[in-house]
Amino acid sequence: MDVVATAHQKQQTFIRNLRALRAVQPDLAGRLAELSDDEVISLAPGIGGQLTGRIRCQDGQEVLLASRYDPVAEAARWVDGLEGLSAEVHTVVVVGMGLGYHVAELLKRRRGGLVVVLEPSAAVVQAALRCVDVAGDLGLRRLVVAVARGREELFGPLAVHNIELMLGARLAQHPASGRAQPAACAELRQAYIDYLQFVRSTLVTTLHISETTCANILRNLPAYLTWPGVQELKDAWAGKPGFCVAAGPSLRKNMHLLRAVQGRLPIIAVQTLLKTLLAAEIRPNFVTTLDYSPQSQRFYQDLGDVSDVTLIAEPKVNSIVPDHWPGPMRMVANSFGQRVLREMDDPHAALPAGATVAHLSFYLARYLGCDPIVLVGQDLGFDGNVYYAPGTPIQRAWSAELNRFNSMEMMEWQRIARLRGVLQKVTDIHGRQIYTDAQMFTYLQQFERDIADTPTTVIDATEGGARIAGTEVMALKDVLEKYCPVESGKRCGTAALGCAENAGPSALANSLAAPPQPLPDAAQRCRQAVASLRERLSELDRMDEICRHVLKPLRQMTDALDDAERFNHLHARMNRWRLKIDELKEIYHLVSDVVQLAELKRVQMDKALDRKELDEIAERREQLARDIQYVSILQEGITCLRGLIDEAIVRLEEKAA
Repeated sequence: MDVVATAHQKQQTFIRNLRALRAVQPDLAGRLAELSDDEVISLAPGIGGQLTGRIRCQDGQEVLLASRYDPVAEAARWVDGLEGLSAEVHTVVVVGMGLGYHVAELLKRRRGGLVVVLEPSAAVVQAALRCVDVAGDLGLRRLVVAVARGREELFGPLAVHNIELMLGARLAQHPASGRAQPAACAELRQAYIDYLQFVRSTLVTTLHISETTCANILRNLPAYLTWPGVQELKDAWAGKPGFCVAAGPSLRKNMHLLRAVQGRLPIIAVQTLLKTLLAAEIRPNFVTTLDYSPQSQRFYQDLGDVSDVTLIAEPKVNSIVPDHWPGPMRMVANSFGQRVLREMDDPHAALPAGATVAHLSFYLARYLGCDPIVLVGQDLGFDGNVYYAPGTPIQRAWSAELNRFNSMEMMEWQRIARLRGVLQKVTDIHGRQIYTDAQMFTYLQQFERDIADTPTTVIDATEGGARIAGTEVMALKDVLEKYCPVESGKRCGTAALGCAENAGPSALANSLAAPPQPLPDAAQRCRQAVASLRERLSELDRMDEICRHVLKPLRQMTDALDDAERFNHLHARMNRWRLKIDELKEIYHLVSDVVQLAELKRVQMDKALDRKELDEIAERREQLARDIQYVSILQEGITCLRGLIDEAIVRLEEKAA
């Protein structure tokens, strides 16, 4: 093969691939285009004429990334040897890009679905894009390339494909890449497995509680319309330390040190910890809540005076919390609530949706402009084989069971041991192995994802628990000495502290630390909300009528697949009604939020159809089954949402009375 022609061919292939990549993954495309000459992998024709190349390993040895004789045949043998690659597998995740021959072969063999390549080296990806033309697959988003060396770098490229990863995925290792970069590839494999666990947990939770979430938001409309949002707090403590306090077992080591912070800098506590802090004479500025469980009520019983503590609530929290909270409150914006009341102006500001109250605390600290953000009591693991910090409400609930044969330590261990099926080990801040469970491991990954997207410094001052990537590990005592030192002879927590100018809140923050008051026009806003909800009920009636007129011909079309004239007549009848749904897009999306399972099942069946080779009749039969199932679930959602709105109207009318 002519060397000049080969060089030209390489360049043209790379240009096509890069152009397609720039449209779907612009950051990666820019990274590949900017590689320096000494980073570029040299390619040359092998014995069979196809391009091949070598990569130098850390031990100094060189490894071929593709066969010198016939890399295409080598790729075909690799695909032939993949086990478990059935039609039900939607996504194939390949660790190692090599020179791309195996990726191109895999894409050629698969009718539909997604191929994800995890590769630690940008230079290897660039070399592959000079060898194989995958521009079409990149443009159609059938191929996703993630250049990463750890879990945090995988979040961005994979996040938009979470649903597809859940529709069935097969993990495969490219042999040459594994030999060339064994440690990096092993880390990527584990990072992907961890990420998949995170996605599965998040998605299952979202689907399981979608109806509950919408119900809570509607039940909380009276509180949402009565109390202000968090928008007044934006950057109130810009550049000042903020303390996010969770209920991990390590909190017992240093909770008392927080007395030096109160009155000077924002303390944001999770609801689980409120009673414990108050008992220790530590009064947080904010308490975060978002839990669905009615058991949350126990955190707010017998609190005493909390007029100086502001509850920061997500509207999805169980309504028992706003109904029983005895102090001031701020609620963050919620898109479902805003769309339900779309005729009304909503001043509430949004925060990212929190997976836990600890995440919500972190988002609030970020919104306040705090720098650094200091995590306290955020163990995310069973440090010392205990689950909770001493004095939390759950331990008080256990106290009735204590005797000389059953200690608090035993009950803590039993709480952990019951999770033995989902326990796993993580590295703690000291480099040791500790246990965590699947749920907390998911929360750990969410924190690492959030911290990777946070420009300010995040300090882990928990002094125990799992290592959180992206944080600076520091003892809380050292944090206080560095960021908010106290003059000798001065009492902590007073306005006369010598560090007030250095680290204390601004005048704006001082004014905003004052508890919010209920909105003066709350009753009027509740009456306006009732009018909006009655309009939603009218829209639901129209949507229900459309579904009934669509569903009947859909079922009849299944029996008319062999009768083209009747089939087309029924299709036209159905389609006239289906087009009317465009006039009700807003209420359609609200119903879809209530029954998110309908959307998942529709996507699942669509992706399955893409992978099947069916004749026209069989394909239509599958499509009709999909549509009938989808419309039927939507009807269930209409009935459900109608009942929730009726209940919300009653609550709003009581509030407005």
